Amino acid sequence: MHVLLPLLSGRESNERFLEKATKGVRKVTVLIVVDTSLQETFGVTASSLAQAQRIASTIKAYLSKKRKSCEILLEWGPTAETIDRIAKLKSVNKIVLVKEKNAFFKQIAKKLSRSSAYKLELIDASI
Repeated sequence: MHVLLPLLSGRESNERFLEKATKGVRKVTVLIVVDTSLQETFGVTASSLAQAQRIASTIKAYLSKKRKSCEILLEWGPTAETIDRIAKLKSVNKIVLVKEKNAFFKQIAKKLSRSSAYKLELIDASI
């Protein structure tokens, strides 16, 4: 099974979340999406990007200890559309997101849940 793990909340490196998100999975693609429509200045974008890369590296290190294949992708574009495009391009079975309670997250989850090309799983990071 192949899972796409987009970094949206900054809490994706939580070990309990990763354990549940990758149970029975052979390959994980960690996706960093840089959505310039949400960023005000280059400084903010660069700072967010550096933080996302640290989280992705932490996830990759954790998954390598569990003997799971992991690749990290960096893509620019609108968040929901980019996640959908990469999921289809990489032929993932499932997209896993940390469950959030904000309007931006709800909008993304709604758009992604419409696709029949993959399953969408929302996991509470406080599990």
